[in-house]
Amino acid sequence: MEEAHVALVALYLRGAPRPFTPSPRLWPQVVSAIRESGVPGQIPSALRAKGLGREAWLVEEPSLWTWAASAASSSLSVMSQGYPARWRDVLGAAAPPVVWARGARSSGGGRLIGVVGSRDVGPRVARFAHEAAREAVRLGFGVVSGGAEGCDAAAAQGAVGAGGSVVTVLPCGLSCRREAGLGLELSVCAPDEPFSTAAAMERNALIYAASGATVVAQARLRTGGTWHGATDALRRRLTRLLVRVDATSVAHRALIGLGGVPLSTPCDLGDAVTAAAPQSALFALG
Repeated sequence: MEEAHVALVALYLRGAPRPFTPSPRLWPQVVSAIRESGVPGQIPSALRAKGLGREAWLVEEPSLWTWAASAASSSLSVMSQGYPARWRDVLGAAAPPVVWARGARSSGGGRLIGVVGSRDVGPRVARFAHEAAREAVRLGFGVVSGGAEGCDAAAAQGAVGAGGSVVTVLPCGLSCRREAGLGLELSVCAPDEPFSTAAAMERNALIYAASGATVVAQARLRTGGTWHGATDALRRRLTRLLVRVDATSVAHRALIGLGGVPLSTPCDLGDAVTAAAPQSALFALG
């Protein structure tokens, strides 16, 4: 429903010229009201019938609706084809109801495996990320990552080189990225919003939540976005965490101890995706 998508853009897309933003946690009720109505032009009355008067008032605001209609083609909502399906399932009301999007819109809706890791890595780790992404494509998955240098870039190149799709979740607005990346790029940030730690933490959770399994190619103990994102994902059970086996890395041993599944080589990815979490794991995954 194009009208429903425009309504969600008007209500929730960051950067919209709205006088206020209603609680994004109410988007499931908004979507339910819109679907139950099913009548073009009746969204405001359907929202009011569900007690969503503030939302109804916003979608009736002509200038906001005009802006949302123009931004609709540059965004994906929970009602759009290509929106990462696991966000709805894993995050529920905490899933972003609408995000800015650029690139191939069909990429996000399929099965995805994440590949993440540090920016500053050596050739061995970069090759692991690259080959893990290639193996994910061979197994029928798309690859999702964070658009940074190092492991992220190696994974994206590996996926594209193998003929697969890439979904990049950015920690900044799309306009802050000088050149369009590979595949589908998504951001919850307003187009000109710069990088921030808070945005990076939000981005990390979305990467893990989009992925049925996520490969950690490189992490540093108790520091950096990869470590904090991985431990948060384990705690919240956002994904099945697959950790590159590295006998010299205290961080990797710790992540495995917390519930990560050891991944010795990229060729083991298929088995690791379905492997049971270690029984001794502190944050054992279901």
